[in-house]
Amino acid sequence: MDDVDILELIKQTENPYCYYLYAAYLEGKMEHLHYGYFDLGNETLLQAQEKLTQLVKSQIPPTTRRILDSGCGVCRTMCDLTSSGYDVTGISPQHNVLQVARKTYPAIADKIVTARYQNFRSEKKFDLILFQESSQYINAFSIFRNAAKLLDAGGHILICDEVRYSSDVKLAFNSKDEMLFFAAMFGFGLLYNRDITEKVLPSRKILVSIFNNRRNEFKAQFAATRVDFEREFSQLAAGWESETEIFGKGLYGYEVFLFKKLDRKVRHGPVEFLKIFELYMRKIKRQIAG
Repeated sequence: MDDVDILELIKQTENPYCYYLYAAYLEGKMEHLHYGYFDLGNETLLQAQEKLTQLVKSQIPPTTRRILDSGCGVCRTMCDLTSSGYDVTGISPQHNVLQVARKTYPAIADKIVTARYQNFRSEKKFDLILFQESSQYINAFSIFRNAAKLLDAGGHILICDEVRYSSDVKLAFNSKDEMLFFAAMFGFGLLYNRDITEKVLPSRKILVSIFNNRRNEFKAQFAATRVDFEREFSQLAAGWESETEIFGKGLYGYEVFLFKKLDRKVRHGPVEFLKIFELYMRKIKRQIAG
């Protein structure tokens, strides 16, 4: 695709993904919609994003063959995994983002499905479900409940995402405590966990800088076709600055998790059921809080 085609596809994409895609386009390549891993500190965003993808790949168990990439975005990781020999199915509810992916990677277009993870069903079982910054859009209960149905015996869940350490339901993301609790509830054991917050935070600074310093370029591209551009873009930029401050307070983090589906589910006693009730109430409060 040439630049004109790419820009037209970006303009047709939903808020806020159109702005994320254009930010990636401004950085040189529209290949990733996720953070980067800055282990040296002098990487470009694209180089750091490739490093994060390699870190994710390094955690895939050697017995893995069939992968469900949940929230596959523009499908760069899916394409990479397919080239490595895995049988990968990608799903996302973002139809227009997937249109960009299908035109960018036509060889895997028939493996890209428009679907919400919560509603996705498959006759075939998977060996691994990958959530690369997509678990944050799905409540922890649904992540593990659906995975128990979609995964083959001994299958794995690999999550690389932002998490919340606070019990404040008004804050974003799944809490780490809830994720670990519901993993155990649905019979998943934690095999690996690593906090890489400090290594990915430069990604936020880069994106905030793009939003603040290149606003006129966004306006030139979107103002004519998006009637709410000023409101959408201002809210997006302010939201990223606000969340970056919350990261600085230690209330948010970014972690990698690898879970394995065990042969048995955890049996819960009265104390555990009270914990489940408490977590459901938090979820309800969070929905009410908006």
